[in-house]
Amino acid sequence: MKILFLSHCLPYPPSKGDKVRAYHELRLLSRRHEVHLFALAKRAEEVGQEKHLRSMCAEVDVFPIDRRRARLQTALALLGSKPLSMAYFWNSSLAAGLQKRTQSVEFDLVLAYSSSMAPYAAGLKGVPRVLDMVDVDSAKWTEYARFHRFPRSLLYGLEAKRLKNYEKQVGATFERIVVSTKRELETLSRYGVDAQVHVMRNGVSVDNGDLVPIPKSSSPVLVFSGQMDYFPNVDAVTHFASGIVPRLRARYPDLEFLIVGRAPTPKVMRLRRIPGIIVTGEVPDVRPLLKRSWIFVAPLRIARGIQNKVLEAMSVGLPVVCSSAVWAGLQDSGISESRDILVGRDEREFEEAAGRLLEDEAERERLGANAAARVAESYSWESNIQELDKVLERLISSELDYSSSNLSADSLEEVSLGSA
Repeated sequence: MKILFLSHCLPYPPSKGDKVRAYHELRLLSRRHEVHLFALAKRAEEVGQEKHLRSMCAEVDVFPIDRRRARLQTALALLGSKPLSMAYFWNSSLAAGLQKRTQSVEFDLVLAYSSSMAPYAAGLKGVPRVLDMVDVDSAKWTEYARFHRFPRSLLYGLEAKRLKNYEKQVGATFERIVVSTKRELETLSRYGVDAQVHVMRNGVSVDNGDLVPIPKSSSPVLVFSGQMDYFPNVDAVTHFASGIVPRLRARYPDLEFLIVGRAPTPKVMRLRRIPGIIVTGEVPDVRPLLKRSWIFVAPLRIARGIQNKVLEAMSVGLPVVCSSAVWAGLQDSGISESRDILVGRDEREFEEAAGRLLEDEAERERLGANAAARVAESYSWESNIQELDKVLERLISSELDYSSSNLSADSLEEVSLGSA
């Protein structure tokens, strides 16, 4: 197939969640199909990093976001009714480039990555369109509103409402919709979305053969990794470092908490004032730090979809304690609470779970081994994207029954892929 792939981010290097999924979709779909990539670059320094993508794709077109113009478009959108995020990501140069390319190339299918790229696909007529929403963004903005004060809470609540209205209508534009978890599918079901919806889980690279043996730290180490200017991550480490870490250190005075990831905000950097907190910033490979740590903590209060950071930790055999918000994106994939992962549904439970693991080396080893096995079984990029490929090919060949496109709570298992 000739696939037109539209991405709201430049999917290289695959250093954060949205880039990781897009990168592996490109990498594996391009093995069997001719893929043309149109992508936005959020930061000026990203322009020029697409050389690796050109080795995979037939064509790569990158359009940098002019932040001043994007902010102006967003401000003007306040006067209308469309989602603000879509106004921010609207790039007239990309739209013009698409129109020109579709006049010279006859595509078999358009794959839009994230709801922010949906308006571009909507303008392309006469070709089947698929939207990989990954997560239901309106639900995320609802959480943002809950965790911010006025006036941001008002603004985020407005965006949640507008996105929800848009997401309810996506079935009129897209023949197929893809999400990352069954939880996201069920959310769209509640919205009454009239479209075929499929679940394609995220994946993780489980080949750690290039890692030299790394001994565990002789003293207890907790670790969290992620993009450290992303609000849910900042919120998670801030509350964990100021609330739970001091109480654990009262029991384990030499305990350290590593916060690993690029672009730590000033708020994150100030956490270094708390005894035992270490902020590393960006590292070339997070796995050595994971291997030497005792426990990976994922105390996110805001989480949609699957957290790649958790999968990465599990893949190297590191036991994980996660919040209920993180657990919601994992529980439909065969991962079992207590057997493969521990869940802290509030601060007290989270502290107790981490404390139990700190005291019991055998339990840490058992949980880590089970976690690695479960990730290898359920979270392979190759097998999961192979399922996506089947959806795309069946759409093109008209093998799916177009008359049964309604999504209902009774047909969730029927329309989802890879459900446990």
